[in-house]
Amino acid sequence: MKYPPNIARTATAKAMRLRSLCKVEPDAAVDPVDLALKIGIQVHFEPLRSLEGLYLAGQQRRIILGSDRPIGRRNFTCAHELGHDAHGHATKVDELRESARLYDPDEFAADRFAAALLMPKIAVLAAFARRKWDATKPTPNQLFVVSSELGVGYTTIAGYMGGTLNLFPKNFAAQLKRERPFALRANLIGRDLQQHLLVIDSGWRRKQVNMEVGDVALLSGAVDDPDGRLEFKTRLDRQTEFVAISPGNAKFATSGCSGHIRIAPKCYRGLADYRHLSESVLTRDFAA
Repeated sequence: MKYPPNIARTATAKAMRLRSLCKVEPDAAVDPVDLALKIGIQVHFEPLRSLEGLYLAGQQRRIILGSDRPIGRRNFTCAHELGHDAHGHATKVDELRESARLYDPDEFAADRFAAALLMPKIAVLAAFARRKWDATKPTPNQLFVVSSELGVGYTTIAGYMGGTLNLFPKNFAAQLKRERPFALRANLIGRDLQQHLLVIDSGWRRKQVNMEVGDVALLSGAVDDPDGRLEFKTRLDRQTEFVAISPGNAKFATSGCSGHIRIAPKCYRGLADYRHLSESVLTRDFAA
């Protein structure tokens, strides 16, 4: 179904306005949960298999996210719910749909808002340019790395770059989307891997690395992990491979960026404000 182009234009403008309000650089990656908290929307995680997301309108606005969904999909859902808020929509429930979504205008507007918020064209092009890659002819591995930095799913960014940003033909996007996630992870890490994989290379500029317990990362740089939140594996290719083993925080540095590694429990349940706190901190604070 086609919708009037003004819906997409308005949604994109609202997404850019939110990025500006939160002082996000035009070419920077964003965490939609952090943005929601900045504008006073409470975010709650629940491991409900039937739930993608829920936006509660009113004086005490709230977003509820299904925490057992893949992180890229969860980020898009959170951005989608922010789109409902930006458009002044009423309370919305987005249930899990494995098939294509049947759009109504509100859902279409929220989806276009989410895509523009997470993947503005300038941010996509900058991510490729920093790595000296051609955004009009990306390889599957390159697209995976960029999707990792922007915090979106591989197939999501492939479809958006081909279908909306028009950086390459739709048939090439369809070809990219046929790549299976497990094959991409195996190509990048050199073995079969079931867990979520992040690739933090020299082109990475995101100040926060968001992980969950069990996630794996390849880092072209150094890590400061004084509290033992990570388990390291030896590699021979000048990369650091580590697995997140407990909630909490660590620090990382590459040749172009430094920042924090924030680790949440797998299938976390609770307020987003506390998702990266270690169990010892939570126990101490709530027992006091």
